[in-house]
Amino acid sequence: MFRAMLLGDYEDELERQAMKFVKLRVKDLDNLTNATSSLFFGVNISCAKCHDHPLVIEWTQAHFYGMKSFFNRSFENGDFVGERDYGALQYQTTDGKQLDAQMMFLSGKVIEEPQWTSPDAEKQKAEKKQLEQLAKDKQPVPVPQYSRRAQLLDIALNGDDRSYFSKSIVNRIWYRTFGYGLVMPLDQMHPSNPASHPKLLDFLAQDMSDHGYDLTRLIRGLVLTQAYARSSRYDGENRPPQLWFAVANVKPLTPQQYAAALLFGARNPSQFASEDVLKTQAEIESVHAQARTLAVKFDVPSDEFQVSVDEALLFSNDAALEKDLLANRADRLIGELMILSTDAEVVATASKSIMNRPVTKQEQRVMMKYLKHRQDRREAAVIQLVWALLTSSEVRFNY
Repeated sequence: MFRAMLLGDYEDELERQAMKFVKLRVKDLDNLTNATSSLFFGVNISCAKCHDHPLVIEWTQAHFYGMKSFFNRSFENGDFVGERDYGALQYQTTDGKQLDAQMMFLSGKVIEEPQWTSPDAEKQKAEKKQLEQLAKDKQPVPVPQYSRRAQLLDIALNGDDRSYFSKSIVNRIWYRTFGYGLVMPLDQMHPSNPASHPKLLDFLAQDMSDHGYDLTRLIRGLVLTQAYARSSRYDGENRPPQLWFAVANVKPLTPQQYAAALLFGARNPSQFASEDVLKTQAEIESVHAQARTLAVKFDVPSDEFQVSVDEALLFSNDAALEKDLLANRADRLIGELMILSTDAEVVATASKSIMNRPVTKQEQRVMMKYLKHRQDRREAAVIQLVWALLTSSEVRFNY
């Protein structure tokens, strides 16, 4: 995936899509440089652009421009990203000196490249004409004999330098799984900000690189741990810090997860009780497909998550969403609840379908009281009950 995102083959549709990572940023090489360093290597070097990093002595201007030099020959041409086999990068130090940037990785390792020469005016004119024709014909730019982006891939995925990539992936997957990284913030991996569990991070990073960066293996290992199985409930006086992972960290669901939770909760549970495995799988996939459409209406959660105003307004004003989730028909939860004979059955079924757990005694008492006082408008009461559960914080968060 990493290789495809930086140096994808345009003949392959999936890699073509992956190359959008570079294409969307190539007009701003500073942004492309820092995005690559932050996302893939866990190092935000933006503060080392104009001067050496004021807080982290390891990151200097030479590091920023060393990383930028891997991209300085890349450019946008029509629908594609091309790369020249010539071109230098210079930068100015704080004392006014003009220096030539070398291809230098975050570790300080410098890559020596073959000799190159800039084309004369006539060749540049011919190159421009060729690029214009390629863009017009919607064809990719020929790959250069020597690619600086390829050199970045080579150094990032081999030898001791691959630890940046491996640790960053592990840290981000750990964060997605547990709601808090082994290193926080995620893009501040450096000696002055060590991991909370350094031996664990080293072990997982080494194991992943030894097994071909198998994300399935990594994720499986994490979700089978005792730490992942812990509840977020803590009855003591002083809740342990997040970095100890002694209790689960409450974290908001991703847009796709939240959309799926709403849609599954609103479905008639009997739809997923068929002994026909293929039929059940088809039903599940249908819900996930619908969730992908709904997910775009929710914000991607940040570290300091708050339910957005847009999300609150969506639930208050989107009549189409309410109609879909709360329809009184056979394939929806409302339709199933309306044929149940007792309030106790309604409350128990709603809780199990939406919360995926039995209702507590207190919840049962409150919800049954609510239904009892609205017997003259039972359907509206059941709809309000389901709506309250679907839009509750318990559904919004992974706890």
